[in-house]
Amino acid sequence: YHQINNSSLKYREIPQNGISLFYMDITTFVTDKIELWERGTVQITAGLTFNAYQTIKKILFYTESKYESGQKDRRGKLKPFFNIVNFRVNVATRATDLDTKDIQIVADEPQFMPMSFLLQKEVYNWMKDVNFAKTLNEMGQTRAKFGGVLVKKCMEQEEGEEEELELEVVDWRNVIVDPANPDDMVIEKHYLIENELAEKEGVWEGVREAIDVVRKSAEKKLEVFEVTAELPESYAPEGGDDYTYRIQKFFLYNKTKSGKAVILYHEFLDEFPYKYLAWEKINGRLGRGIVEDGFEAQQWTNDAVIKEKEAMELGSKVIFKSTDPSIQNNILSEVENGQIIKIAPNTDLAIANTITNNLPEFRQLIQSWDSQLEKTTSTFNAVTGETMPSGTAYRTTAILNQEATSMFDYRREEMGIFLVEIFTDWIIPYLLKKFNKAHILAAEFTPEELKAIDDSFSNYNATMKMKESILSGKPVYAEDYAQLVQETKDLLMKSKDKRFLDIPKGQYKNWKPKVTILTTGEQKNKAVILESLNNVLMTAAKAPQVLTDPTLSKVFAKILEVSGLGISPISLGMGANMNASAQPQQPPQEVPVAPALPVAPGQPAQ
Repeated sequence: YHQINNSSLKYREIPQNGISLFYMDITTFVTDKIELWERGTVQITAGLTFNAYQTIKKILFYTESKYESGQKDRRGKLKPFFNIVNFRVNVATRATDLDTKDIQIVADEPQFMPMSFLLQKEVYNWMKDVNFAKTLNEMGQTRAKFGGVLVKKCMEQEEGEEEELELEVVDWRNVIVDPANPDDMVIEKHYLIENELAEKEGVWEGVREAIDVVRKSAEKKLEVFEVTAELPESYAPEGGDDYTYRIQKFFLYNKTKSGKAVILYHEFLDEFPYKYLAWEKINGRLGRGIVEDGFEAQQWTNDAVIKEKEAMELGSKVIFKSTDPSIQNNILSEVENGQIIKIAPNTDLAIANTITNNLPEFRQLIQSWDSQLEKTTSTFNAVTGETMPSGTAYRTTAILNQEATSMFDYRREEMGIFLVEIFTDWIIPYLLKKFNKAHILAAEFTPEELKAIDDSFSNYNATMKMKESILSGKPVYAEDYAQLVQETKDLLMKSKDKRFLDIPKGQYKNWKPKVTILTTGEQKNKAVILESLNNVLMTAAKAPQVLTDPTLSKVFAKILEVSGLGISPISLGMGANMNASAQPQQPPQEVPVAPALPVAPGQPAQ
C-alpha cells in the first residue's frame, strides 16, 4: 500500500511491464473512508484540526447529559451533569421554524398565475401526503443540534404503483461524509434484519445469501453500506474506464471471510441525491451548531457543579479533632447520647470546621458560563420566555427580544433559501411530471378563492347552456341566465370549502414555476409589533389630522410603510393624491373583472 500526493487513500500497486499502476476498488474506498472518519482529522488551518466523528459523539453525549469518561468519579460516586445546551437547542429550533403554509408557488409571468394557483394546491396536497411538516420540524432540530442538516432525496415505489418522492433527514449517527464537502460523498449505514432484506428480493442481488449471513450472526442484523459518490466507472461491477467519473450508488456489505465487500446493488445517477445546510458555516469542516457552541461552557459548568457538590459534601460532615491519644475513634459509634467525655490534661477536643466560604463563587462561576453561552447562542431570557428581573422596562425587554431574534431571523432566511433550492431542484420537477397527467384536484380553498372559482364556473356553465339554447332555436333571457348562475352557485356551496377540479393533461407543460419561502409572517416579534401598533393607534387617536392633512399624512404614511407592521397606507385611504387638499373621497365604482380561473371539467385553465 502507498500514499499518493499526501493523501490517505490507499492504493494497491500492480507491477505491469515495469510500470506501476495504482488501483482502488469500492471495498478499499469504503474501508478507507470509515477509518478517516473515525480516526482522521481535517486541518482547518495550521495547528487547528477537526474530527467530525468525535464532535458528533460529544454532541450525543451532552444532549443525553452524559460524560464521555463515565458517570462516576475516581471514588466511584456519581457526577452531576448540569445541562445548559438542550433547552437552547429547543429555543433555536422554535425560533427558526418554518411551516408548510410558508411555502408558496408564484408565477413568473401574469398569464401563468392560474397555473401557479393550481400548483400551490397540488403542493399542499403532496406535503400532506408525505407529512412534510414533520420533515421540516426534523430538519430544523437536526440543523440546530448537530450544526447542519443533510437531506436525502428518496424515490419510493410500491408494487404496481407510481414512484413517490420522499425527503429524508439523514441520521448523523449512521453517516460518513467528507467534512469539507458533506454533500459530495455520503456513506450511510443501515442495519437490516431478515424481513427487511427479503423485501429487496428482485431488486438487489444476493439477497438470500445476505439473509444467511444474518441468521448466522449474533446480533441478527446485517450492516449494509449505502455509498453515493462520484467515482471512476471502473468501480462498477461491470467495470469501465478508470478516468471517467460518474455519480454512482452502491449497497454493499463486507462480512465475508475474504474481506471483500459483496455488492447488493449498483446504479449510475444523473444527480447527487443529497443536499446539506449548515447552522453556522465554517470553511473546511462541517457546520457548528448550538451544542458545539456550548462545549466549553458545558464542560466548565459541570466542573464548577462537581466542585460545589464536593464542597457541600465535605461541609455536611461533622469532624472532631483531639490531641488526646486515648480518645474514641468515632463519636457516632462509640459515644452514647449525653455521655461525658474525659480528656487528659493539656489536651483538647473540638469540632473541625469543614464548611467552605466559596459556595457563592461557584454559583457566580456557573452564572458566568451561562451568560457567555447565552450571548454566543443568542438565547437571552427575553427569547426563552423567562421572567425578566423586577423593574425591567417593557421597552427594554422588547428591544432585547428583537436583538436576540435577529440572528434567528438570519438562520431562518438561510433555511428558506435552502428549501427554495430543494423545491426547485427536486420537488417541483417531480410534481410537474406527476400532475401533468389528467387528474382530479381535490383541495380546500379560502373564501376569496371559493368565490372566484364559483363565479368562474357558474358563469361558464350558464354561458355554455345558453349557447346550446340559442343554437337549438330557443329564446334566451337575462333572467334565465342569472337564475342558472345562481342555481350553479347554490349547488357548489353544498361542498362547503372543498372543490374538485378536473385538471386536463398537459396543464403544466412548458412552464417553470418559481418558489417563494416566507421567512417572516408569524415569526415576527409580537411584542415589538404590538407596541408599534399601539403607538400608531395613539397617534391617530390624539391627532386625527395625520390621516387627512396633506403634509402630515405624507409623513404618517411613510412611517407605516417603513415600520413593516403589515398596515398599508392605501388601506387607510392614504397614498393617493396626497399633494391635493383633503377632500371626501368618493367610493370607486365596482368594475366587473373576468374570473381568472375557469374550472369547467375537461377544459384547460385560462
